[in-house]
Amino acid sequence: MHRIVGEQKRAVTVMPVGSPIGSTRRDVALSAIICTYDRYELLPDAIESLRRQDAPKGLIEIIIVDNSPDQARAAEFGRRYAGLPEITYLTEATPGLSNARNIGTAAARARIVAFIDDDARAGPSWASALIAAHAAYGGRAGIVGGRVIPRWLHEPPAWLGPKLLGYLSLVDLGDERRELTASESLVGCNLSVDKAALIAAGGFATALGRIGSETTLLSNEEIELCARIMKAGKTAIYAPDAVVEHVVHAERLTQSWFRRRAAWQAVSDLIARPEDAPALAAQAARRLANPLRRARLFRPTRDRGTAQEVQDDMVRLYSAVIVALCGDDPPAAQRGLNGLRNALRSLLGR
Repeated sequence: MHRIVGEQKRAVTVMPVGSPIGSTRRDVALSAIICTYDRYELLPDAIESLRRQDAPKGLIEIIIVDNSPDQARAAEFGRRYAGLPEITYLTEATPGLSNARNIGTAAARARIVAFIDDDARAGPSWASALIAAHAAYGGRAGIVGGRVIPRWLHEPPAWLGPKLLGYLSLVDLGDERRELTASESLVGCNLSVDKAALIAAGGFATALGRIGSETTLLSNEEIELCARIMKAGKTAIYAPDAVVEHVVHAERLTQSWFRRRAAWQAVSDLIARPEDAPALAAQAARRLANPLRRARLFRPTRDRGTAQEVQDDMVRLYSAVIVALCGDDPPAAQRGLNGLRNALRSLLGR
């Protein structure tokens, strides 16, 4: 379900900016990668936040992978960074965030590859904190990520409770640098990985993650990758001083977006953990066993007044999608999962 990072270079168009790929400069400790899709109004601020890092000059490189549908425009936009030796601007026609991250990793020269989104802004000590955390745990640290705080473009609604913030890729696990517990996870807009461990794990799964615009809300690519890296014996570390500010767009502050997010989370969970399909289907069927819960699924969709009501709606919708795709018994779950895989492969052309 994923492609090996080392096989990605053939698909890369390299803009003639920055140092050539393959350079062996030894002072590059971290490769900061931004994958972007047609958001040129946001991208420059993300790049500038990386250029303003307090790390010594030459310690980090910046790689942009432009996955926008208009590749001629992408190439033209990249030329504005010509002559900046710390920046490499790549264009990549094959859509998909996971594929773009694999492209950036293949181009990276540092031992640590770190990812932020085009709508994220790295704090000035972000790179230094990631490098320090990797060093503190020696070769044990396969993944390090930090705090993600919101940049609200609009006042958040009253129904947006703490349990819903994770859907907006916001993370705050406290003030202590430490190993993650089994129930904790990091997010892709503030994630760094040991490059050797990432390649050994096979890279990001291209069947997961956003593809193109946000028409589909596939996710779980970071969680699935981290699970593979940790299964290989590495540790995931939380570094609170590696701070990223994440822009929260207006369309993500609607209950309709959260309902879509819940539905696509069900699809993402089935793809990422196919062996769990029977258990997920059985659990979802139990949740929907209450006749009142089932009846609510068929009422006209309307917004709720409280955070708990919104969360309850998302749980019901998540469960309904699981049952719809897999049935409510183990054999049906496996048949449904196989059908889901085939449908997605057809949709994505893979």
